[in-house]
Order: sequence, then structure tokens, then C-alpha cells
Amino acid sequence: MLRKLVLGVALAAACAARAQVGETSISTVFGILKVDSRRENTLVSVPWVACTGGVESAEICVADLVKTANLTEGDRLLAFNAQRGAYDGWTLVKAEDGLLAWEPFTTVTAAGLTVAAGERDATLARGRAIWLMRQDASKPFYLQGQFEGAPAVVRVAGGGADAPAYTLLGNALREGVAVNDLDWGDGPVAGDTLSIPDGAVPRVLEWDADAGKWYRTVPTMVGGRVQNVRTTGDRIAAGAGFWYVRRTADAFTFTWKKKEN
Repeated sequence: MLRKLVLGVALAAACAARAQVGETSISTVFGILKVDSRRENTLVSVPWVACTGGVESAEICVADLVKTANLTEGDRLLAFNAQRGAYDGWTLVKAEDGLLAWEPFTTVTAAGLTVAAGERDATLARGRAIWLMRQDASKPFYLQGQFEGAPAVVRVAGGGADAPAYTLLGNALREGVAVNDLDWGDGPVAGDTLSIPDGAVPRVLEWDADAGKWYRTVPTMVGGRVQNVRTTGDRIAAGAGFWYVRRTADAFTFTWKKKEN
């Protein structure tokens, strides 16, 4: 679905700055991530924080995360609002100077989903994900922001067997990563699944509590017969988002970091 291409993470670019703390010089880092997706509805991650021009960390504004380059007037962003239990929306409009900018919008989608107008200064937590809805998916799009060295920490909601909880997560790293290379801690339990958008049918991974790994069942021809084979090598691309589906009541905290060797 998404193919990671990092254009640059450079010092002294855009909002990059240097700050003096006693005798120590600290550099902030500005990043641009190129996401090459051919899907009109793409679930993208929030890998960056706001460009503050300093060393402090702040959540990035919705309007600042996705650059307008290669996008089309009328394209949309949808971010889940946990307090309302529904989506907030922004659409790309052309100002009098001809430049494109994200503006709040309200609509009801073809699927009957009600979207409320998002606030102009709404922010996004790193490690989460949002939907980008494009009319022309023939070109890549770009995510921008300031790199934060500390791991992103997100909360995975608890649900139930009859009413699973769906949490949007997004790769907060600057590179693609194998799902089983991440440090999931003691959070996942049997029955938990990951749903990763990939073409018309998402990739669905299940948690193997005994092995402590995520696996996907793949029909495979073995000895002239089709057998279901488990594969554990699925990856989350840079810039990619996915659903964590939980069927147990307890929520847990997930930290976006790799396992220690």
C-alpha cells in the first residue's frame, strides 16, 4: 500500500532551529516524508510533532501535517474525535491568492457517516492515524513536521466480544518496520487483531498469545493442495496507518519502539 521514501530529515530547514541550554547546543530536526500511495482513501500516520522552532514538543495541527503539494481542491482529511465518537473533517480549498489550504467542512458520506467540521487549530497526537481522501491518487503526497526523539505513546481502547474497540494507530517511526519487531509489551491478548489497509481487502493479523507474535493466515499451495499457512513477516510502512481491534475490556498503553536485541 504505502512505500516509504524519506526525502530528507535535515538540520537548518524550515522550522529547524538551534537553542543554547547552558553550554549545550541542541538542534531540532525538520522532516519530510514522501508517501507513494495509489489509493484514493489512504490511512496515514502522524509521525511528526509541531514545528515549534525550539526543543519542546507539541502536537501538530491537522492543517500542518499533510502538505498540499500534489493534492487537488476538494480533497479531504478525516480525523476521529474520541470525545464525540465520530469524525471531524477538513477539505482543501483555494484562497483568493490561488494557494490551497485546509478548511473545516461538514458532510454525510455515501456510507452514511456524519462528519462534523473540525476546528482550525485541532491537533493530532503522534502515533495515531487519519484518513486522506484524494480525487487523484496518481502522485505521491507528503507529510511534514518536526522530529521528536522520544517514543510516541498511544492508548489502545478496550472493547468487548460483541462490540470490539477500534483504535487508529500510525507508524511513528521514520522508517518501515516489521510488526513483530515492535515491542508490544504485555498489552495484546488472544482475540486482538490488526487490520492494515491494502487494496480492496485489508491484511488482518491475529495475536498468538503463546508465541507472543502477530500472524496472518495465507492460503498457500502445498503439495498440490491449498493449505492455510501462517506468516509472521508483515510490515507497517513509513507513513502508514492501521486499525487495532480489541475484544477485551482492558485498555492498554502502546509505545512505538523496536524490541531491544
